[in-house]
Amino acid sequence: MLKLLTDLNTKLFLMKKLLFILLFTSFYLLSFAQVSIRSASSPNLEIAYDSLTNYLDRNKIKAYIGQQLYVKPKSESLTDGGYEDFYTKPNADIKNIYAPIGQDLEASQYDNLAGRTFTVLDIVKGVGKEYNDFLKLTDGEDEIYYLYTPYSTSFPFITLGYLEKLKNDHIGKLFYFTTDVNEYWPDFENGKDVHLISRELWKCTDIILEGKYLNDLECILKNDKGETISILVDHLKFNFLGKEIDDNLKKKYGSLYNKALSGKIWEGMPEELIVLAVGNPDKIINNSSSTGQWVWVYNNIYIYVKNGKVINYYN
Repeated sequence: MLKLLTDLNTKLFLMKKLLFILLFTSFYLLSFAQVSIRSASSPNLEIAYDSLTNYLDRNKIKAYIGQQLYVKPKSESLTDGGYEDFYTKPNADIKNIYAPIGQDLEASQYDNLAGRTFTVLDIVKGVGKEYNDFLKLTDGEDEIYYLYTPYSTSFPFITLGYLEKLKNDHIGKLFYFTTDVNEYWPDFENGKDVHLISRELWKCTDIILEGKYLNDLECILKNDKGETISILVDHLKFNFLGKEIDDNLKKKYGSLYNKALSGKIWEGMPEELIVLAVGNPDKIINNSSSTGQWVWVYNNIYIYVKNGKVINYYN
């Protein structure tokens, strides 16, 4: 009788273990390969992530818990350097480096991390170099730690929830090309020159990971002629304006909209119309010499704005 109970308990334990493995494997497979690289098909994302940025300030990093992070591949010339700041425990000692390259390089082997998707289990305090916040990560195969630094340029991940937000906000939306210069961009599909015409309408068809350098996300745009171009998502605002935004400005400002559309700037011009006239600025800075005044800085134009109106400008 005792032997029968023992065998029964053993079988129940094995069944529970098998069920756990199947569930974890299913979760892993659902989270894998969710990032499009160049012309690959679009991933089906299901994770909501309430953030407009891929990289969060250190005081907000708890928002990463439960999120999935995709390790961005690198261009071939950078693969020898691997990835920095990955450890087997929350201690940034060289002896704890995950899959170390060796040869006095304090980094993990490239092939051990590139293209993997990890889930953030927790944010833990540990022993760092200058900083001591670690992301505790797992992909079902390994449980490792990433030392979180205040440098967004060194962040090796794409937060899949952020990618989902970008896709929801851009795919299917129409954009006007706003740059009033003669420009030719290479066609995304065949490399031929595409002549970009001011006020031409383009539709976003996908958001992908740029495939030459694999550092940034790109928006794929297509026009009525079947031409396709790509532009970094962060640069979209410098050359394009959403049709929905444009339509609202036209309805709101009427004749002033047409005046701005011709490229004119004037004193008293509503702040919202500046982008329509001259595109997005290189930067907007606070004019320390005048309270509440902001300076829109372009390559050769300075526009002074206060209380939502242009008060002065210089070419």
